[in-house]
Amino acid sequence: MSETDLRVPSLAELFTSFASISIMGFGGVMPWAHWLAVEKRRWLTPQQFSSTVALCQTLPGANILNFAVITGRRFHGAAGAVVSVLALMIVPFFLVIGLASFYAAHSDMAGLPEAMRGVGAAGGGLVAAMAAKMAVSLDRHAFAYGAAAIAFIAVGVLRVPLLAAIFVLVPLLALHYRKQV
Repeated sequence: MSETDLRVPSLAELFTSFASISIMGFGGVMPWAHWLAVEKRRWLTPQQFSSTVALCQTLPGANILNFAVITGRRFHGAAGAVVSVLALMIVPFFLVIGLASFYAAHSDMAGLPEAMRGVGAAGGGLVAAMAAKMAVSLDRHAFAYGAAAIAFIAVGVLRVPLLAAIFVLVPLLALHYRKQV
């Protein structure tokens, strides 16, 4: 997809899109944000989405809120940022109140804890699928994929603290890519 194929959403479309993301992705919304912004609505290229998510991950706060602010601002300035964040927050606010009330009243219902674990597993699968889609849009550099594999093994398997892995891998990546620039 090229940048000439992209569309600029209206404020109303930003609102309805981020509201639908918040409904569809309860517990894991970035896969839905990717699907909507890149695949369905064609607001961003896969590379723009990956770059935006990378920026969101360096900022404090929830990635999806940062994504809503950046995406809304990209298209409609401060008004777009406000509309996108409000749309993202209003539906889950009322949904959580309703679900908490239901769970408090029916927490002893047979099968409910198992159902909640199943929802969590589905969210994990969606996040893994989004990571795979984002990896496809990255440049094909064996060194970067190797560093990602090392980070996954170190943090995910060997339980090395994340900060320790970052302090080791980021300088190595910086040195490697500095030579290529």
